[in-house]
Amino acid sequence: MTALTGLRVIEIGTLIAAPFAARLLAEFGAEVIKIEALDKGDPLRKWRKLHEGTSLWWYLQSRNKKSLALNLRSAEGVALVKQLVEGADVLIENLRPGALEKLGLGWDVLHALNPKLTLVRISGYGQTGPYRDRPGFGAIGEAMGGIRYTTGTPGVPPARVGVSLGDSLASMHAVIGALMSVLRVKTGQGERPDLAQNDGRARHCELIDEAIAAWTGSRGIDEVLEILEGAEVPAGRIYSAADIVADPHYQAREMLLDTTLPDGATLKMPGIVPKLSATPGQVNWQGPTLGEHTDGLLTELGLSEADIQRLRKGGVVQ
Repeated sequence: MTALTGLRVIEIGTLIAAPFAARLLAEFGAEVIKIEALDKGDPLRKWRKLHEGTSLWWYLQSRNKKSLALNLRSAEGVALVKQLVEGADVLIENLRPGALEKLGLGWDVLHALNPKLTLVRISGYGQTGPYRDRPGFGAIGEAMGGIRYTTGTPGVPPARVGVSLGDSLASMHAVIGALMSVLRVKTGQGERPDLAQNDGRARHCELIDEAIAAWTGSRGIDEVLEILEGAEVPAGRIYSAADIVADPHYQAREMLLDTTLPDGATLKMPGIVPKLSATPGQVNWQGPTLGEHTDGLLTELGLSEADIQRLRKGGVVQ
């Protein structure tokens, strides 16, 4: 048993934010049903680095999820989502504000179907406020949030952080919010006040930086790290991807997992965090093929084989 065994999650999202949040839940035992568009599915399947036509990121981001290929523009497709909602704990989406309502799946409808459902909504500017209807992307969030202002070199355009930090932070906060809500629903208990603050102030940053630069500049990195470690001063090198793979601590912590792709090729992918002692997360399978779990999920809803074939011929499911 894993930490979230018994939790059922529906994901209506693409690319990074909602899928990453749902992936974190799936890794710790939640049953995640990913609803994808017919034919092409989530654009993440073709995003960036491809292997045999499928994105390596897809295999990571969608591991442990079930794929249901569904036409949400059809009344029957929406009806199937409503059936799934009745037995779900969480629905995660990252559509534009109002898009779920246009499908007939607004909060009022979902809550009436399942009063215990938690709806997690991730969008560029949130569900309220004057900017709510603007299209958003992670890079825009990083710029508006001030992160881009602090990166790069003075006098030149801000540098990209290097990872999809805006989406990743949004995803992790979405997971925190989802679990808070589920905890409240199940136990009647949850959110607590933040009791810790750091009131310290660095008064001589430039002087300290100059002294450190002068000392480290005359020594090799291995010598610097050895001296600092001996003095119990927190320090560490800036890792490249190659450094990460070679590092024994990464290996000991199982922060990289060997993965076998459908064609037998192997590669390393990020491990699972956080590390739980009694109920650790696990990888049961990599990102599924489009619609791989459609038949099984619809059978669970009580549809016969004839019903499923009728929906498939009608372009409702795949």
